[in-house]
Amino acid sequence: MAIVLLAVILALTLSHAVPALAHLRQFGWFDAYLSGRFNPFFNANAWSGPFGSVFSLGVPVLLCGLVQWLVQDWGWGLPEFLFSVLVLFWCWGPRDLDQDVDHLMHAGSREERTAALQLLPEEPPSPSLPLECQTIVDQVFLAALRRWFGVLFWFLLMGPIGALLYRLAKTASERAMPRASLGQAHAQGMDKVVALLDWPAAQLMTFGLALAADFDAAINAWREFHISNRQGWFVAGSGFMLAAARASVDAEDEALRAEDETLERKSTLLSLQEAMALVWRVLILWLAILALLVLAGWIS
Repeated sequence: MAIVLLAVILALTLSHAVPALAHLRQFGWFDAYLSGRFNPFFNANAWSGPFGSVFSLGVPVLLCGLVQWLVQDWGWGLPEFLFSVLVLFWCWGPRDLDQDVDHLMHAGSREERTAALQLLPEEPPSPSLPLECQTIVDQVFLAALRRWFGVLFWFLLMGPIGALLYRLAKTASERAMPRASLGQAHAQGMDKVVALLDWPAAQLMTFGLALAADFDAAINAWREFHISNRQGWFVAGSGFMLAAARASVDAEDEALRAEDETLERKSTLLSLQEAMALVWRVLILWLAILALLVLAGWIS
C-alpha cells in the first residue's frame, strides 16, 4: 500500500470536500513560542542571530519527527499513516484557496473585488494590491505555491516534518506578528530559509505549468526571466514561475482599466478562471506523476 499517495489523496479530499475544517489550522502556539512564551532560547544570542531559525523551526520540527518515530511501528503502520494525514491537512492552507478565489470571482463591485484580492496573500498587504490581470495571476499562483505545492513537495520529500517545516517557515516569514518577534537578523535568515524551501517547488510548478499549458510560452518566459536577471539559475523568490504563469494566461489589463464595469468584471473572471484551471491541472499532473512513481516502486 502506498502510504504517501493515500495520505496525500485523503488530506486533499478533506481539504476540498470539508472546507469548514479549515478553522482547525491554528498556529497560535507557534506565535506564542516565537514571542518568548515557553521558549528557553528566546533570550539567547543565537536566537536573535542569522541562524536563529535552527531554534524557531528546528525545535517544533524535531518534536514532530519524534512523534512520527514513536508511532511508526505501531498497529501495522496505521497510527503513522493517520499522523501523516493529520499533519499534511493541518499544514495545507491555512485558508482554502478555492473559497478565496470564489469570493473574488463573485464580488459584486470593483471595490469588493479589490478587497477580495487582498485575501490571497498570507496577510493583506500594504499598499493594497491593484486590480490588474498580472497581479491577479501572480497572486493566484503565489497562493497556490504557499498553500498547496510547497507543503506537498516537502511532504513528499521528508514526510510530516517536511510539511510542518514549510508551513512554519512561511508563517514566521510572512505574517507580521510572529516576524516582529524574531529580530532583524533572525528574520533575514528566515527569509533565506523560505527562499530555499520555495525554489524547488516553484521550479517543479513551472515545469508542470509548461506541460499543462503552452510549453513553448512557459519555457521561453522562464528562460528569458533568468537571462534578464543575470544571476544564474538559482534566483531567490519565485519570479520565474510567475513569468511562466503570465505567459500561460490570456488576459488584458486594458479591460480592467476600462470604465465599463461589465467589461472589467469579465476580464477579472477570465484571469481567475484561467489561473485556477491551470493551478488545478498542475496539481493533477503532480498527483499523476506521484501515482506513476508509486506504481514503479520508487515511493512506498
